[in-house]
Amino acid sequence: MGFKNGRAWGMDEYGRTPGNPDYKDQDRHDRDWVSFQYAKLEWARKRAGKALAHVDDTMREDSVGDSMMTDYLRKEGLIATK
Repeated sequence: MGFKNGRAWGMDEYGRTPGNPDYKDQDRHDRDWVSFQYAKLEWARKRAGKALAHVDDTMREDSVGDSMMTDYLRKEGLIATK
């Protein structure tokens, strides 16, 4: 992010700033990514049988995510197959 005074500030997708020792640690990034993916799957399990998080079908921006979640829940046997 840049400021009008010419200075800049940044962070990675996990909130780490360049001063953090893990900022450029690829192994740490990879572990955080895997953990994030497992967290998404756990959230999907808890959503089984409930409405998806979208309230307005005309503004669907995450149809791919919805499809992935539905496929995962089917594979886990948490929702009926088509």
